[in-house]
Amino acid sequence: MAAHQDGTGSAYTAKRRPLRLIWATDFQDRDAAFFLERQLKGWSRAKKEAFMREDWSALPILAKSHTAPTRAQAEPVEAGPTTLRQAQGEREKSGHTK
Repeated sequence: MAAHQDGTGSAYTAKRRPLRLIWATDFQDRDAAFFLERQLKGWSRAKKEAFMREDWSALPILAKSHTAPTRAQAEPVEAGPTTLRQAQGEREKSGHTK
């Protein structure tokens, strides 16, 4: 965070200062952290925002559509942190892999 705040982290974040950390977690190993980072980078902005709000019911809905539904359209779905693992498989099925 310090490198990003002082402008040495990356050119992208240097232009967008000041930065604010809104979510963080710990991992047992680098591979697990890297996997989640790659997974989140593939998500839409709407899905990332729902994740940051911990709106677990919106994640499956946003994973199925490239357009963000309104909160009124989002039906409650039993979901939790395991929902995060769906995104990669859904991108592969739809042909939107990087």
